Amino acid sequence: MLADVPPARLFDEMLKLLLSEQAEANFDGLRRFGLFDVLFPQVAQAMAQDETGNTELLIRLALRSTSQRMVAGKPVTPAFLFAAMLWMPVAARAAELQAAGEPASPALAQASGEVLSEQCQTVAIPRRFSGMQCDMWHLQARFESRRGKRPYTLLENKRFRAAYDLLLLRAAINEVPQELADWWTDFQTADAQGREDMIEAAPSGPKPPGKRRRRRRK
Repeated sequence: MLADVPPARLFDEMLKLLLSEQAEANFDGLRRFGLFDVLFPQVAQAMAQDETGNTELLIRLALRSTSQRMVAGKPVTPAFLFAAMLWMPVAARAAELQAAGEPASPALAQASGEVLSEQCQTVAIPRRFSGMQCDMWHLQARFESRRGKRPYTLLENKRFRAAYDLLLLRAAINEVPQELADWWTDFQTADAQGREDMIEAAPSGPKPPGKRRRRRRK
């Protein structure tokens, strides 16, 4: 029956269920009746293969955060919720591409496109939200670069806050060190000298992706 419903219409229906104060209960209902597996097959597969339960926990934390914000009268966006739901499939696909020799940044970009393309076959996420999701995903790697001017540049990014909230969820399930999330929490509220001190003491982290140099032919 769901196959007869346009993916764009299903997106609207998902917003009613998941962007609500009863989001987690509605999520449980979708799973209980077997609808979640049909609507979000990549996420369902990731949950089935994840023996740690972290994939499901990440989703539940995102749903709880959304519900709490709605109860408090704070704004919510579908982009954050769907970014959290699809993060594990994106990360898994990016890891596969990296294992095959693809550099980290292009691997993540390709994985994001592939996962979103497949997801839109069942629940079509509008571009205004999917673009935000990609930004949030791509910024995750940049949180590890805490030296020089990079933290200031990241802090000024218009997607920083949403990406930071996703980082907090990833730390909560131990996908990234809690120390990393705490560092960014403190960096936001530190004064100018405090930020300089934090940057000086931070580990170097991975180098940001750059252009490949072509080898000169002899």
